[in-house]
Amino acid sequence: MSEKAKSPRRPYLQFGLPALLLLVLALSGLLAWRINKAKQQQASVAWVRQVGGSVLYDYEVDANGTVSDNCRPPAPQWLTDPFGIDIFDEVVSVNLTNGAVRDLAPLQRLKRIQWLRLAYTEVSDLSPLGGITGMRNLDLAGTEVSDLSPLAGMADLRRLNIDHTAVSDLEPLAGMTRLEGFY
Repeated sequence: MSEKAKSPRRPYLQFGLPALLLLVLALSGLLAWRINKAKQQQASVAWVRQVGGSVLYDYEVDANGTVSDNCRPPAPQWLTDPFGIDIFDEVVSVNLTNGAVRDLAPLQRLKRIQWLRLAYTEVSDLSPLGGITGMRNLDLAGTEVSDLSPLAGMADLRRLNIDHTAVSDLEPLAGMTRLEGFY
């Protein structure tokens, strides 16, 4: 009987150096994208606070927009302290009521806003909000807004307050089938 020559046992997953480098490159790109997005959100949040407004993050509100009493950040404090909450969660609510606000351009980076209160501000142009498609509640009472056409793509909009505005044409709201509260 002859003994078979035993070949060395190969691991099931075997990566070469090029594959490992590609994996590191892909993960680095993903991390860089997330950090860039977080920095943009941090800049927008800083602007909101500078003009006297406030923000709520996703973990702070429930599905109806009610502030949760038992909210906890999605990451441990030892991570949020050095890196900030913006890398782990997104802003979903912005309140600028009674603020000295005219230009909404800093808000266009906050794509996941669902609740936005602009009541009694000096806002007249809503075009920076055009890319925010998940908006559910928008308060424009007492603003200088007259054109609602930038809201046409907001299919999820459920409540809209245009009380004491110069809005006369409601045609941009025609396709909003989920709009249930309009005043």
